[in-house]
Amino acid sequence: SMVILAALPCVLAGVYFFGLRVLLMIMVSYAAGGLVEVIFAVLRKEEINEGFLVTGLLFPLILPPALPLWLVGIGSAFGVFVGKELFGGTGRNLFNPALVGRCFLALSYPAAFAGTWVKPGTGLWGRLFTYVGPSTADALTTATPLVLAKNGVISPLADLYIGRVAGCVGETSVVAILLGGLFLIAVGVANWRTVIAALGSFGILAAVLGML
Repeated sequence: SMVILAALPCVLAGVYFFGLRVLLMIMVSYAAGGLVEVIFAVLRKEEINEGFLVTGLLFPLILPPALPLWLVGIGSAFGVFVGKELFGGTGRNLFNPALVGRCFLALSYPAAFAGTWVKPGTGLWGRLFTYVGPSTADALTTATPLVLAKNGVISPLADLYIGRVAGCVGETSVVAILLGGLFLIAVGVANWRTVIAALGSFGILAAVLGML
């Protein structure tokens, strides 16, 4: 429950910048992955584990905002099936089911991933309704954020911090991510030492490799 609450700022930021289609992605993720969860619960004669509520919410947040909904469903079902249920269910899985689903989609449908990055909408109406239909998304296809950065196209620092940049649904807003992270630390779900160690090691390694 705490993790779901912590993810809500990213969900709201995703809806604000990329439109109401984000809510459809979440619904499809829950429906497809939840079906797999229910099937295995019936076969094992066990109760449905509420841990899927976290996976079903996090999965759309790590996807391009204009990814076709049928791919969202396939990725969610694959992630739950291969990433968790084949290992015995919640607590026995070796990998994060959401990341397993994303890796599967990125490797199996690279063209879809490369062509579904879109810039945030402009104005409240544009932000909420611009990316609802796939035809609209096709018209707004742009280079991936990494390609833009490689070519020297760097967004203003304020845009990077607030989230007015292209990227996955829930990854662009630093403010939203920090709010969720600080909440998890405050309620004791996350250990600040783990967070500092992960971010610190990444920062140091990136700096050293950059200088080399």
